[in-house]
Amino acid sequence: MIDLWQDFTQFMRQSTGSLADLAMIKATAAIAITATGADIFKVQAGFIILIFVGLFCKWVALSHKCLADEGSKDKGELWAIVKNIRRVREKGYIRSDPMRVHFCGKLWTYLLALSTAFGLDLIFGGKNSFLLPVTAYLSFSEAISVMENLAEAEVRPAALIVNFIRSKLGGIR
Repeated sequence: MIDLWQDFTQFMRQSTGSLADLAMIKATAAIAITATGADIFKVQAGFIILIFVGLFCKWVALSHKCLADEGSKDKGELWAIVKNIRRVREKGYIRSDPMRVHFCGKLWTYLLALSTAFGLDLIFGGKNSFLLPVTAYLSFSEAISVMENLAEAEVRPAALIVNFIRSKLGGIR
């Protein structure tokens, strides 16, 4: 139990750092979405979908890694990679404990940020004045995470976007 707590706290520290990565770009995009008067429910629905897409993309990246480690010729085919996910889990590339700590840690970080924004909206009587931009900011963080996972799986367009962000915008450690 102590090891799980230590893993969790370590991930919380790391995820806070990754949330701060490219902060100006994410904040600018979040402010732009807020200024358009976007519906909070649509932004939150998109955010929730992005979280699960990010999890699936992580599995795709791990499946690709497994196929590459085996020297498979199918490692470049997306359908073969997706079909391989179940076998990858059985082989131990996708393990419950690390995924649970990582995924739950990310969810706890997001929940803390969203709860704080919701509380500030209640205190200041704003109509999603804090919640909408925070949700948009976290959505952009999650979208970058999806791109990183796809780049790990050697999806060329995602790798190009991640390389652009690293080289031109100075982000993504």
